[in-house]
Amino acid sequence: MASKLKLVQGDTLPAVILSVVDKTTGAAFDLSSATCLLKFRPVGEAEIKDSLVCGKLTGWINPDDVLILTPPYDVAGAGGRLIAYWNPDSLDTPGEYEGEVESTFPDGKIQTVYEVVKFSVRPQF
Repeated sequence: MASKLKLVQGDTLPAVILSVVDKTTGAAFDLSSATCLLKFRPVGEAEIKDSLVCGKLTGWINPDDVLILTPPYDVAGAGGRLIAYWNPDSLDTPGEYEGEVESTFPDGKIQTVYEVVKFSVRPQF
């Protein structure tokens, strides 16, 4: 999630695919039981512009950048992979944005990924 996503005003694609891993160990973070959101806002502002519900994907991206689909990663979310689709008005305003992934588990506990996702939205022609 270190590089900046470059998007165009008014688009609803591409979907954002995220991989949540423990940065210390490289191990996948099991999100199979969690509800996950990608929240984002304009850089420098406090108000959230939009919250996207994330779908869960099967597989785990190992440290060599290879997609592993064998058990236990054949269960959606077990390998920490998420996908978020833009709402029709998510990218309606050009500018610089930052986002975070927030996961809520069945027991009500919440964990937010520390690393921020960066977006740049350029004006449409």
